[in-house]
Amino acid sequence: MYQIWCSCQTGSSTQSAPIPSQIVHDRFSVLRYIALFKRFGYAEPVIDEAKTLSAIIREGYPLITWQKFQEIIVDIRNRKILQGETTLYISPKLLHIKLWADWWDWRAVSSLTEYQS
Repeated sequence: MYQIWCSCQTGSSTQSAPIPSQIVHDRFSVLRYIALFKRFGYAEPVIDEAKTLSAIIREGYPLITWQKFQEIIVDIRNRKILQGETTLYISPKLLHIKLWADWWDWRAVSSLTEYQS
């Protein structure tokens, strides 16, 4: 599982050049939001689910546009972290749970910071 997590964060272990941290940050931002759902529609006839998810992510991360969201999805699918055809889901399940927990941890810290302001 540790190898999957490292590969997900930084890219393939065989990759020679490091991936810029902004790409890794964007990838994880998207993955954390995706983890809130068991699966989501990404192709016709359910592509509206992906567009809605993208809009929700963009509220928190304005630089992740619909086009950037699609690029990230392609990248994550190529890594076999997202699987499926019309409806996508995170695999393995343990990674899905970890990302879900990370989102809630992040949200708790965000809420606490907002409350203290």
